[in-house]
Amino acid sequence: MHLMFESSKHVGSRPNFWDELRGYVVNLWVAHRTSAGRRRSLIRLADMEEWQLRDIGLTRVDVERALARNHIGRDLVEPVQPH
Repeated sequence: MHLMFESSKHVGSRPNFWDELRGYVVNLWVAHRTSAGRRRSLIRLADMEEWQLRDIGLTRVDVERALARNHIGRDLVEPVQPH
């Protein structure tokens, strides 16, 4: 590990700037990865056929609501049609 991000962990000491920064960046990265995974999953659900959704106990309405709740526009899900 780079020296800049190493810290001495003393009992009762407060975190230094680099510990705080690292924690903040890690939390941002985890939130980004979680959001990206959820987005990919919802887009995959939107691409499924009706019978596939029924097989897993969902309806098209369930998927549309989940897309709207996560601010994923339908235009991002539908493939672009050639002119």
